[in-house]
Amino acid sequence: MNDNRRENNYKYFIYAVREYFLKDKDRLDSRKFSSFKLLIDDYIGLDNQIRDEKNDKLERARAALADNILFYISNTFLKFSDILGEDISSLKEMLEKRGDSIEENIYYIAKALQKKIEKTNLIKIWIELLKRKATCYDDVDIILDCLVSELLYMGYSVEYLGEWWKESFSKDEVNRGELEALVNKFIHLGIDVLKGYEVLIYIQLPQKLDTVKELKVHKISYHVQNERKNEFVNVNQAGSVLVTQINALDKYKAIELAVSNIENYLKIYQFLDNSINDKSLKSCIVYDRGVKSEKEMHHRKSNIRELSHREKEDIEDLIELRKNNNLIGIENPNIMDIENAINTIQRLPEYTKENRLLNLWSSMENLARFYTGKSIINDGYKVLETKIKLSKKESKKLEEVENIPELQTGEKIGFVNKRTVEQETKPLSLYNDNTLLKAMEIAGNEEYEPGMEKKGIGTPATRAGVLETLVSRGYIVREKKKIIPTER
Repeated sequence: MNDNRRENNYKYFIYAVREYFLKDKDRLDSRKFSSFKLLIDDYIGLDNQIRDEKNDKLERARAALADNILFYISNTFLKFSDILGEDISSLKEMLEKRGDSIEENIYYIAKALQKKIEKTNLIKIWIELLKRKATCYDDVDIILDCLVSELLYMGYSVEYLGEWWKESFSKDEVNRGELEALVNKFIHLGIDVLKGYEVLIYIQLPQKLDTVKELKVHKISYHVQNERKNEFVNVNQAGSVLVTQINALDKYKAIELAVSNIENYLKIYQFLDNSINDKSLKSCIVYDRGVKSEKEMHHRKSNIRELSHREKEDIEDLIELRKNNNLIGIENPNIMDIENAINTIQRLPEYTKENRLLNLWSSMENLARFYTGKSIINDGYKVLETKIKLSKKESKKLEEVENIPELQTGEKIGFVNKRTVEQETKPLSLYNDNTLLKAMEIAGNEEYEPGMEKKGIGTPATRAGVLETLVSRGYIVREKKKIIPTER
């Protein structure tokens, strides 16, 4: 490639990257290539889950992820890297031969590649590939997509990258001799050094948390320090000040991590507490090496439907379970999945018609994770099929009854045959966990008037706990999956 072509590529690269950070959000959202490190991390994480528990859904997800990795390798220049190229070529070869006997090889190659990536400056690799492999603007666009995705996965915020670009490339005209030096500035972004930030959040807490002095949410601790309200300039309304320490690559990312974490945690209270709304999070301060920055928070209005009494009970149970887990330091992804599904379903009215089905499907996927069978859809079909068969049997019996000849009053009927049979009364079948939980769910439903809300015994979040309490107190015992009542 001649020097003139290379310099034009450099100039295009420097000014095209600005579109991602400063001007064109659509370009940022429409990136064709994800982060390669993210793909490898996700693949290994998924493979580890499958090793712990075989699951058709997870195996299909792993196959789709393998297709994405293969697409990435085949359509980008990373396979030409001097550092990673050999491992990537081996991974590509294994992915193309995929099968049960190959999965183990894919895992170990991906694992070795993951360790090598962790010790490597991926941004430097992409800048070197820009210099060696980009022959046209289309090639530069591919490299830009990959490089930007890596920066975002590393943990940079778009706001910081926009400010960094303005500071690094403020000159309108660039001399040819400066171009390579300017391109090399991106390499320094690949050296990810976390910094400590103090973040203050001015927020209206739910009534149930009015007396709380500390909240621990997903390993981040928030301390209530209302004496620091005077540090905020733009807020006068009533509220609480939460203070936390965040390690991040830039101050905007620190704010994002602190705010999104607590906001998602508190969002579910919105369904129970009318005092909590979309303006509850008011302002935020971040201290970067003693330098203060305040940022007002802007939120779009959410359209939340009214909950039934039963739904509110279930959400209260979830909040209690979540609080107890946080207190003892348990990270439970299942609880987070339920929480996300509830938030998504409750906010459906605010989505466009095109997105409602996708959001509902996503929520069902999250909730289906707790199902231990092969397919929740197949299981539902089996239940329906059983009901149809029972209905047909009942119809047949009814037809047989209807075929009984009509009898007249006083008409004598002779017996064709008679016999005496000795039988014993059989006890009812013993419950197992699933049948007893189902019985608790429908208990007493026949006593409710049509249209009334049916409650059963307990709620979905508490029934399993009731069973465990009965076992621990000796009222029931488990034998070969059956639940047997004791004499107590």
